[in-house]
Formats: sequence, C-alpha cells, structure tokens
Amino acid sequence: MQGTSVDTILLAGNTTYHWRGRGRNTCGEGVSSTTRAFTTVANFCRTVNQPLAANSVREDTITVPANAAGVLQNLDIRFVQNNIPASSIRVDLTRLADNRGVRLLEAGCNAGTSINTTFDDAAASPPCNRNPLASRITPTQALLSFDGGSLAGDWRIRVENTGTTAGQFILWCLQPQSLVPSGLFGNGFETP
Repeated sequence: MQGTSVDTILLAGNTTYHWRGRGRNTCGEGVSSTTRAFTTVANFCRTVNQPLAANSVREDTITVPANAAGVLQNLDIRFVQNNIPASSIRVDLTRLADNRGVRLLEAGCNAGTSINTTFDDAAASPPCNRNPLASRITPTQALLSFDGGSLAGDWRIRVENTGTTAGQFILWCLQPQSLVPSGLFGNGFETP
C-alpha cells in the first residue's frame, strides 16, 4: 500500500477482516504490529429481476431478522434498475414497523438511462447532478430519519416508472453503516 490509508467500498458485509502494519523508512523496515480485527455490518440485499412496465409501480420487501439487527445510526440504500430514463423513476423506502418513509429519488431527474447507485446522506453528489448518476448520491429526503430506530423487521421499497419506456428493476440493498447492538444502552444511564 502506498500512503497511510486505503479507502475501499469493496468490503463484504458481516465479515471479519484482520490487519497489521509495519513502518518503513530510509533506515529500513520496522517490526509488524500485533494483528487487529474489525467486523463489517451485514448488508441485506434482494435481487428482484422483475420487469418494470411503463406507467407502473413495483414494490418489494426485505425482512431483517431480529437477531441480525440493532439500533440504526447510519443507513445507505443500494438501488439498480436498467433501461428506464432516470427522469421517469421515483423511489420510496418505508420501514413498516413504524410506517416511516423517505423519498430516495424524485421523478424528473435528467440523468441518463439506468440507475446503479447508492443513496447515502454523506455522499458528495446531490441527486440529479450528473449524466449518468454518480455511484453515491444523496437521497431526495435524508435517510437519517431512520436513525435511532431498529433495523429489524420489514422494509419496503416502492419503485414507480412514470414514463413510457419499460425496463427492469434489478436489485436493492439495505446497507447499515453503523449499528448499536440492541440492549447496549439498557441500563438506563445512557441513550443511543
């Protein structure tokens, strides 16, 4: 590795990674550090692969099991569809436990055909700023409205094709970036 850090989005969810470091300078190489580890949070994905006809709506649900969840601190959503202009696509996400929803993408976005992006509140690119859409864009409404709630339960995505071109709804993923384990703050002294 060159430099002092590496930034990658290629780490698998629910996986433990091990690392260690070793300094190197003009005097030579130092001793390797002790091995450290971290575990990534699980992603919950669903391959839909269903047609999305002109002027139609497709809904899909992901159920997150209670034993795999915690309290959300940051959520991203991956979304892929093919062959429909982004200007014709409206995408909404709802957590069914409390019927809380956000609009991820509003129809009218003039950003080319097909969408393969991750909606991320911390993304540098606002929605509809590029042709095609950037790989990470901020959603139309912030996902932070889900923060502090449980990841467990049913989540529904609603994809609406408002145009006259048919296409394909390929996949979507719930990608929690930070979870606090359930019960961590159960002693009453602290809150998430």
